[in-house]
Amino acid sequence: MARTGVPEADPNTNNTTTETTAAPVQGKGTVNPGSTSSPTDESPTGTPPTTVAATALATKLGIIAPPALTAPPVVRSAAELLRAQATARTVNPVRRKILSEGGRMIVRPVTDKIVPAAIHYKVPMATGRFGTYLCLAPAACAMCLSGQKPSSSGLVLLYCVDDRDLGVVVFDVDSGPGALGAQLLEVLARPDHLRYILDVSKSGGRYQVLVLKVLEPGTPTDGIDYGDAALRDLIARKAMPTPAQILGTIEILSNQALLLDSPATMQRLRIYHPEIDPATL
Repeated sequence: MARTGVPEADPNTNNTTTETTAAPVQGKGTVNPGSTSSPTDESPTGTPPTTVAATALATKLGIIAPPALTAPPVVRSAAELLRAQATARTVNPVRRKILSEGGRMIVRPVTDKIVPAAIHYKVPMATGRFGTYLCLAPAACAMCLSGQKPSSSGLVLLYCVDDRDLGVVVFDVDSGPGALGAQLLEVLARPDHLRYILDVSKSGGRYQVLVLKVLEPGTPTDGIDYGDAALRDLIARKAMPTPAQILGTIEILSNQALLLDSPATMQRLRIYHPEIDPATL
């Protein structure tokens, strides 16, 4: 199928589609702000993580032009984060989706709400692999103290058509035009974003987001299950993942666990802050 024209389809409509020829979403575009959001439940600690509308985040990054909207950060201790993750793990209905090089996934937006997070990527572990962990700031964070700066990231909930399941996609908020975040935000900031079926791929380290279809009521179905029934059921049962559960898809380690599992971080901590006793973190 040619896709030569332009980074949540309405669960209450039928699986009816209108095929479009769409180009990659990239760069700055002028889109009409407006959105429909999913229910937001409280976290296990009683303090819900902040969510930011895609229109607000896109505006802040210069992807769209309306006046910027901002959401105040929620300050939580490392202990609260750990408790929230432990609780979310036992009932978490959603997992993080990672797109490998050469990979592709067909997704459908289900909300325009972005869960912001500070994330440490490529943390060297004793196993020889690299870990990805939530930053513990504003509490003391061994990764920050060892000179490993966190990235400002956004977590967005999508319906994965091939897997017939919900998934969380993480993107870098500070990335420029053409990056995954910019392409997704341009779609999510549109008032009809719930009707879009997106093709997300990765090649040569670069992401491409294509609009495959725009679901339209009253037109013949193409026979593909785009998750209408599953999404209607989740909404009816009020079982859509909460911001805390979405945030829980990123692993959290206490400072002591991290320093034990990452000798390189311990070494860097001693170099950067010889005055700090690691046992006190």
